[in-house]
Amino acid sequence: MWLNIRFNVYTLCLAILLFLAGSRASTPSPRESADLICHTSQQSDCYPRIFQPTTSFQRVHDDQDLPPGLHIRMNLETGLKEARLNVPFSGGEPETELAAVPVSDEDVVDNYPLRKSPVEQSGKTPPAYSNEGKIQQPPATSGESEIFTASISTILSPISSAEVMEAALDKLEDLAHEIYWGVEIAKDEATVGKLVSLMEDNTSAAKAALVLGSAVQNNAVALTATLSHFDADPGREGLLQMVLRRLHGNDDPKLSERLLYLLSAIMRGGSQRQQFVQFSALETLLDVFKAEGTGKDGYDGVRGRVALLLMDNFFTHQMRESHTAEDEPSLLTGEGPYIMGDLETEQMILDSSIKTDEVFQPWCRAFAIALGKWEKQSIPNEAIGYARVDEAYKVMKKELSRQGTSC
Repeated sequence: MWLNIRFNVYTLCLAILLFLAGSRASTPSPRESADLICHTSQQSDCYPRIFQPTTSFQRVHDDQDLPPGLHIRMNLETGLKEARLNVPFSGGEPETELAAVPVSDEDVVDNYPLRKSPVEQSGKTPPAYSNEGKIQQPPATSGESEIFTASISTILSPISSAEVMEAALDKLEDLAHEIYWGVEIAKDEATVGKLVSLMEDNTSAAKAALVLGSAVQNNAVALTATLSHFDADPGREGLLQMVLRRLHGNDDPKLSERLLYLLSAIMRGGSQRQQFVQFSALETLLDVFKAEGTGKDGYDGVRGRVALLLMDNFFTHQMRESHTAEDEPSLLTGEGPYIMGDLETEQMILDSSIKTDEVFQPWCRAFAIALGKWEKQSIPNEAIGYARVDEAYKVMKKELSRQGTSC
């Protein structure tokens, strides 16, 4: 009997276990459902694989698929993506949980008072903007600073000998081609004044002109600084006037070349080109061009430098490259779509009452005579000079022909 009871209990337990196993097998696990996404064993954490939209915004899980045409937004409070049916609402905008509440100034508490920036606190005014960019000083290890300081001291000293002065000018000329040292030379009025003074002395005039020309050549900051010393004193002879005066009647071709180099550089600043015309400088340059003398120590290089100055400051790039366009500007008046000279931001406007042929006819004749007598030499300076004059002559002939005249 006891055995029979035990057998019945065993049979009952086995039947219960089989029933439970069958129930679990018939109920699919959340993980096994293809329509749900479950990341835990809790069925309450599962959500549909395809988002089920309603008229209210609901959270969209990153791995859910979205049907097309929904209104999707980012909840800025929770940082979660939400979506709903994109259906129109009657009566204007739908009601939202947020409403604008009017607030008076008295209710506002400024927990973050306006603070001054470090620049404002310092009381200093920041430097004006310059499109030239920051000019970097050469490294101290280069030794250039010591050479520059010693050279400036030498030329400013009243007791420097001619030999020592020449050596100092040579060192300054080497440094002046660098933008930084060019500015350092130009911004010091005493240094500029001394170089101008030396240009009056035939002994050092050529080297002094070369130093100042190298400092301001293609260096807008240095050129502006140099001209400002002369603009500050209305009674002082201008730099342009001084250079033209030294060119007039000068019989040293080397000095003339250096002065022309300086003249071409300073004509790129401010109103210098307008002053150039006002001072009848073209006549001075024509006299310099026609000066007698040829050969290695003559005026071949001078003539080439004069032609280059005219090309750089009075002939546009379009004039040099082509003369077929009907709307090219006049060589003198600047009328037309092009800008005179190499500076594309500055237009050269000359006196329109001056006739082109009257001004440039003498130049055409001078160019023709020089080229007729001038044979190409193997000396580089002569060959370069010839090429420059030949190019300027061809451009000028074409321009005058377009104006209805000829050389």
